[in-house]
Amino acid sequence: MRWPNVLVPWACRAQTDDILDIPRLPVNVKHTILALWFLRHGPDGALADAVEFFYHPHEAPSARARYLFLELLNQGAWPTSGALEVAARLGDVHLVELLLRLPEGQAVSRSAVHAASLAVWPPADVNAGSGTQMSSSRTAVDPTWTVASLSRALHQAASEGDTHVMEVLLKETRVLTYEACEGAVCVAARFGEVNALRLLLNALSLELDEGSMAALAKETWEAFVDDPSDHLSSSTVREIVQVLLQHTAPVTHEVLSAAARHGWLEAVRVLLAKGADPSEESGACLCEAARSGNVELVELLLQAINGRLPAPKFRKAVAVAAAAAAEARHEASEAEEEEAESAAAMDAAGLAARFAQVADLLAVWSKYL
Repeated sequence: MRWPNVLVPWACRAQTDDILDIPRLPVNVKHTILALWFLRHGPDGALADAVEFFYHPHEAPSARARYLFLELLNQGAWPTSGALEVAARLGDVHLVELLLRLPEGQAVSRSAVHAASLAVWPPADVNAGSGTQMSSSRTAVDPTWTVASLSRALHQAASEGDTHVMEVLLKETRVLTYEACEGAVCVAARFGEVNALRLLLNALSLELDEGSMAALAKETWEAFVDDPSDHLSSSTVREIVQVLLQHTAPVTHEVLSAAARHGWLEAVRVLLAKGADPSEESGACLCEAARSGNVELVELLLQAINGRLPAPKFRKAVAVAAAAAAEARHEASEAEEEEAESAAAMDAAGLAARFAQVADLLAVWSKYL
């Protein structure tokens, strides 16, 4: 009698820890039982669930986990878009390669699984549990994988900045289109993954015309300024702006104002050096900078606008910016009072102090205009 037929009822009732803790049970039998446990709800989501369960952040999957993935495939689990996305998000480049060599969304023969595993995980690698190096040969992507599935996996890898996984996916030229890569490019910019952004744009520049690249860079910039990650450093922002400008992102007043609104000093420096005109729209970017509370940025724009606008218009721009700073300072002071002695109150107090510095700077300039 075959092991799976005997173990199916028990495996469906057990928990993974119960299975792993069974004493004196051969490892290959544990793998079979675990495979049946993950397959209890069907073949389409089993592999994705197993990868999520056995993966430890910042660590290569163990040899035991790899053997389980292979056993799952041997027992009928499907290589699905969901499994590919999870593997891409978690950075297991070898598992990504393995899945891409197998047909999407269908059962795979044991011989096909074996051949793919040998190509991706040579026996020495499997035994050692190494998962950081890519296989030397070009990944042969099965034609049943849809562009939509590859695009979603690329999006996941880009959000994590995993260029190794991205390189594997980008070798499939079907994915090198505006539509397939648009989401990945935007998410790489939003999350500050500079290397991932550079890799994507460089690969796409070989396939897309100049107009398409300019449109993609513009859309990426808009996504970046609309919803940037909170943890981005000034140097990261500067690099992202530089990468986008290399691919003909437009240097417009709207772009400059958006950077000023976020208080991105280094990005504004780059844009000014590339020819952005801070005096357009009567120096409206100065008001955006004042609302950001970045006194260095306000001073930079004051110096850049000086001499570009007629004196009356410059005085008006300074007055509007001063009013914006005063309003922002008032709001920060009210927030400080409402929060009492909490950490939020300390943040509000610091913000109010920055707006006070901006207001003082603008007042000094007003006297000499």
